[in-house]
Amino acid sequence: MASSRGRGVGTTGEWQIVLDEWLSLIRIDAGEQLDLSIVDAATGVVEALYVQRRGLRGALRRLGNSLGDLGWPLEQLNAWLEALSSLTKRSYRAELRTFESLAAFAEGWAERYVRGAHSGACLDPVTGLGSPTVLRLRLKEIYQHCRAFDITPREAYCFVIVDANTADLAPFERDAVMITTAGVIGEVFHQGETVIRHRSRVIVLATKTESTQRRCEALGDALQSAPITRSADPRVSLGELPQSTIELDRRLRDLVG
Repeated sequence: MASSRGRGVGTTGEWQIVLDEWLSLIRIDAGEQLDLSIVDAATGVVEALYVQRRGLRGALRRLGNSLGDLGWPLEQLNAWLEALSSLTKRSYRAELRTFESLAAFAEGWAERYVRGAHSGACLDPVTGLGSPTVLRLRLKEIYQHCRAFDITPREAYCFVIVDANTADLAPFERDAVMITTAGVIGEVFHQGETVIRHRSRVIVLATKTESTQRRCEALGDALQSAPITRSADPRVSLGELPQSTIELDRRLRDLVG
């Protein structure tokens, strides 16, 4: 089932045993005939963990991509990742449970899930960005994800909010502003973040890091540099995620109606 691509810290036999046991657990939920993309991506994760000892976040993102393509909910993916953790030694388990690893896995899933089987109700027809439905779906999964791994959403994620003043523009001009805004945002945020549009507002759901802070500042400069968006006086701000899902519902009503 698994192929040997390299040698390193873990022995070939050890990581293959872990991989086979993990795939057996996944089959209990996914069925006997596992999609080959799951097998290949799962192999990459275990190899990155045991053999290469590098590239784990990239491997987890690819696994998230594969499972998102197939329409699996993030809650099920979390259960499979926890199953892998239970099969590994303590040092490997700690690597799997770092925030960076969990975020890469979840963002890889989101990147494909909302563009695959569920994309029909999830895309803004003008910009190609996600719709508010995508944001609600992604946040629901994030709060479940954070609960499962004892992470506080407010500490892990944040909103980057872009508001353009398009009230006095004709429909064609408004569309041009929002299409250009989406393009500029895509040049700055392109690491699997969830990006949605609601009227003259675009929201990026990003990890709460110093890199996001820097990119937020760079985004403001880029929007002011582009003539089409500069004319709409775009404002970029950072927003915190609420602590509870009740507060989240109120916050989403303020942001996207």
